[in-house]
Amino acid sequence: MSAAAGALASGVVLAADQPGLARTVAVTPFISVTQTFTDNHLMSELGRGDAITRLNAGVGLRTRSSAAQGLLDYTLSGDLHARHSGRNTVQNALNASLLADLLENRLRLNASASIAQSAVSAFGVQPGGVASNNVNSTEVRTLQVAPTLRGNLGPGMRYTASVSHAITDASGRGTGDSVTTSANAKFEPRTAARVGWSVEASHLTSDFKRGRVTQTNRLTAGLGSNLDDIDLSVNVRAGVEQSNLTSLERQSDATWGVGAVWAPSPRTRVSADLDQRAFGRSHSVTAQHRLARLSFSYRNSRSLSTAGNLAQGGPDVIYQLVALQFASITNAVERDAAVRRRLVELGLDPTRIPSIGFLSSAVTIQEAQEFSVVWNGRRDSVAASISRSNTQRADTLSAAADDLGLSGAVALSNLSVSWSHQLTPGSSMALTLTAMRGNGDTAVQSNRQTRVELLYNTSLTPASFATVSVRRGAYRTALKPYDESAIAASYGIRF
Repeated sequence: MSAAAGALASGVVLAADQPGLARTVAVTPFISVTQTFTDNHLMSELGRGDAITRLNAGVGLRTRSSAAQGLLDYTLSGDLHARHSGRNTVQNALNASLLADLLENRLRLNASASIAQSAVSAFGVQPGGVASNNVNSTEVRTLQVAPTLRGNLGPGMRYTASVSHAITDASGRGTGDSVTTSANAKFEPRTAARVGWSVEASHLTSDFKRGRVTQTNRLTAGLGSNLDDIDLSVNVRAGVEQSNLTSLERQSDATWGVGAVWAPSPRTRVSADLDQRAFGRSHSVTAQHRLARLSFSYRNSRSLSTAGNLAQGGPDVIYQLVALQFASITNAVERDAAVRRRLVELGLDPTRIPSIGFLSSAVTIQEAQEFSVVWNGRRDSVAASISRSNTQRADTLSAAADDLGLSGAVALSNLSVSWSHQLTPGSSMALTLTAMRGNGDTAVQSNRQTRVELLYNTSLTPASFATVSVRRGAYRTALKPYDESAIAASYGIRF
């Protein structure tokens, strides 16, 4: 585990141990072993078979007190190849978050850390699946710390001030490494009125290791109104923006925007925003609705991205959609536990659904569309998502060597369909189909990847589980088309 991740893990424990606070801490260590037999361990046209043993050891932590709540899931994995020991690897996986009220509901700290496998290029084999690694994957570590201060300013005003510092490290590759710092201050009346107003100032600095430093300053004034009789809120805004995305010196541009939110019930929410920014038009349209057995969400957006790791689709889509069913649980830790339990019950393991993406070393503009749906029957469930994106550089002066340095735009698409059937209260079958596409400006910049997997999962005891899966993958790149078939079996124990 990285030092930054370890510091966050310690922070979770310390926050829970503040004296005088009623607290609950649940720690769950676990170990598991997975044996995979594949006919293409290199994930290449050479097609050499191997037997791969993956050993996992990890811990899950959940903590809650009157002032803090946090979660941590960490797994250390080692892959041992029977025939090709030079391919043996060690991998880390981390998902950690902490939310703490530090000063009587005035100062709040939000921190998160993650370690995950990511693709270097959208035109190569994407990581994902059991015991599969390739030269196009790398371990990406992220850490974000964001304190927020709220208070009153005079008799009739209130303020909200926040700072965020985020670090992304792609295992020493340089590409994708970035440091992003933002600051925001908002002023508005203390008492709500039919027509409200606000003034907001923000600063954003993005520093890419293999790119350049860009800065954006914004000053915005807005008006908003809540039309409670029709469950609608609307707002308008205007201001000025200074940025050096397209020049060496910062240039000033006028900005404006409009937005609306319609929420007729806790089960339905629709929002829309349109803004004129220094880089052009941006927009965001989202819709969410859930019934007793059916939930769906839709998103259409064009926005600025300072992320060094750009991905489309994947495990977050399924997790977020299932989370809609537990929106009534306001506690983030309890909601996360409920979502993960439900995923296990449905036989939908989000870690087995790969995403497609690439590492970037410059600020980008991303247009994305995404539709997801989950249906839950008495013993059957279906989860499906389809997404596509088109990414180009907003920093037109960057000369970084990444996918966008070779192609003016990168188009990604991801289709995932999962069906699961509960055989008994402790066992289930799941069938998952994924299809991913990555394309650039030329025919050589092309990647098509399709995979189908059948999984059997059973709980042997309340603390142990076993899985058996078979998968078939077809990979079509411009230069190296190939296929892969594999069978895998896992056994794990929670303590």
